[in-house]
Amino acid sequence: MTRRTQILIIHRDDSARREIHNILSRFNFDITYASDGLQGLETAKFNRPDLIICQIDVAILNGLEFGATIRKNPQLENVPLIMLHEKL
Repeated sequence: MTRRTQILIIHRDDSARREIHNILSRFNFDITYASDGLQGLETAKFNRPDLIICQIDVAILNGLEFGATIRKNPQLENVPLIMLHEKL
């Protein structure tokens, strides 16, 4: 059995996470979620996603700090990271 692509979405807003999920679920990805950077970091360490989509201004560990942290982790340093910024 082939392993499906794992995507981690880190976003503070539940409705935004659902919108991203609705788009990506059409492509049969395995999707996990986190609502803050620290939870995202723990989830990434446990699941080793193939792609991470992270909001820049999440709580506890913001997106930039999150990105810097995973780049220092040998198991996560090469995982593609898409950063989202929402202009108000």
